[in-house]
Amino acid sequence: LGGPMASSVLAKAVKYAHDKGVVVVCAAGNDGRGKVSYPAAYPYAIAVAATQFDETTTFYSNWGKEIDIAAPGGNTRVDQNGDGQPDGVLQNTIVPGNISQNDYLWFMGTSMAAPHVAGVAALVVGQGVTNPDAVEKVLKETAREPKAAKKDNQNRYGAGIVDAAAAVRKAQLGYGGLELTCAL
Repeated sequence: LGGPMASSVLAKAVKYAHDKGVVVVCAAGNDGRGKVSYPAAYPYAIAVAATQFDETTTFYSNWGKEIDIAAPGGNTRVDQNGDGQPDGVLQNTIVPGNISQNDYLWFMGTSMAAPHVAGVAALVVGQGVTNPDAVEKVLKETAREPKAAKKDNQNRYGAGIVDAAAAVRKAQLGYGGLELTCAL
């Protein structure tokens, strides 16, 4: 889901979901260019860029001012950790060309990075921080600086790399920055 063109239907859907208390997490796109794809580029979406093992943003990850946060997206073209496997994200999925079978396969993409952020957002919500703006604020305030920092960090990483443990700790301590719940 997503692409380079804006859509009023998608924009309205993202805002509607946000207004109903949903944390909307979106992949930034895999074009390797300085333009975040839609729906990630919309104001009420959390736009996620992809990093690889050395914590640099990947060659394919889109970047731009709309990036909110980064997360591991993998890079199957390299083996930076030296384990003899591609540095992708291992995923159980349907075998391409044979929908009757499934297997664990290596993937890469901002669509591999976004679920990391969605999972951390769910952990934060599980601690009682349910307002989407408050969840986003917790994620951003607890994101860590990448080891491979560059001058253009804001446009490449947003607030930094998602940090699950720090986000959960902050949520457990209570978060007074915004209303913690949202009535539906």
